[in-house]
Amino acid sequence: MDVLPIGVQDLPPLHGCSLESAEDSVRQVHGLVDSLRQEGIPADRIYVGGFQQGGALALLAGLTYQQRLAGCIVFSGLLLGADRVGTLAGPAARGLRVFWGHGLHDGVFDVSLQDEGCNAVKEFGLDIQLPAARSTAVQAQPPLLRRFEHRPEGHRVPERHATESARV
Repeated sequence: MDVLPIGVQDLPPLHGCSLESAEDSVRQVHGLVDSLRQEGIPADRIYVGGFQQGGALALLAGLTYQQRLAGCIVFSGLLLGADRVGTLAGPAARGLRVFWGHGLHDGVFDVSLQDEGCNAVKEFGLDIQLPAARSTAVQAQPPLLRRFEHRPEGHRVPERHATESARV
């Protein structure tokens, strides 16, 4: 891409991104989720999330994981493969909760990519939550994000995994 921000009109349907490359990265995310599950954390208690490209990977990872995850949080991302979400997403993706925030003045991904992705996942049947109003900056809205909280008392992410996930 020579001109930023990338919008829905730029090189559809993948907007200059490589789905194959993203799928390689998603396998790494799935491996981290598998590690958490091996330590006794059920898949339906695990969230994946990210910002921009990380948000795109998190959304794709949540849609393609073999078990339903607790949810996915995307900030200023896009849905890779929005035109084929029905074939990419596995049966476990139904019911995946998604929070997707996007600033109006994102310099990399135009807000039109959020609209495209949201329409695709809504048609697929996901429970997608958007901030009540778009703003000039991505802002986590505590009341909306609290709906994603349901950790049992004393539950924490093992330190090793918190560090690993920051590198993916």
